[in-house]
Amino acid sequence: MKTRREFLLRAGALTAGGLASRLAPLSALGLATQAHAQAASDYKALVCVFLYGGVDGNNLVVPNDSAGYAQYAAVRPVASGVNLTQAQILAIQPASTATPFGLHPQLADIHPLFAQKKLAIVANVGPLNQPTTKANYPV
Repeated sequence: MKTRREFLLRAGALTAGGLASRLAPLSALGLATQAHAQAASDYKALVCVFLYGGVDGNNLVVPNDSAGYAQYAAVRPVASGVNLTQAQILAIQPASTATPFGLHPQLADIHPLFAQKKLAIVANVGPLNQPTTKANYPV
């Protein structure tokens, strides 16, 4: 293997293969609930992917405004091999902010889901550094 990225891709493939074999008996249960899910027209699912440090989240969702992209590019120069040009990123506009962002080009398959409001991104989620109370929570 030449790069850490190749190692992570191969390790992930092995893990997924092992997990699939353990989940096969559960697929029979899924068939019964699938018919019910298709009958409900307002069916929604929450899919959470927790990555144990195997991805650079700031390279998946990239600021697409001038100042934000300049800050991104300063940390990930072209020589790093992970830098994306602004032309490469897939533009998205979150409803919660006026700042434009972009998705990594390898997320092209899910990019249309964002515009259709079928995909949301929750960034910077993790353990608290200090307790939060109503008094110190920014509104």
